[in-house]
Amino acid sequence: MSLVVLPIYLVIHNYKAFWITLGIIAVTMTILKFNWYDRLKYADKGYENR
Repeated sequence: MSLVVLPIYLVIHNYKAFWITLGIIAVTMTILKFNWYDRLKYADKGYENR
């Protein structure tokens, strides 16, 4: 949802909401990177050994 509303806030010049939404996206991406993306390489190695 936040990826959809981010450009909308920019177009309608609601800069405060834009920066808040951008912060939410950055925090979410950081959490996903460390809890999901970094673990994908280990999941692939387990799949290849079958």
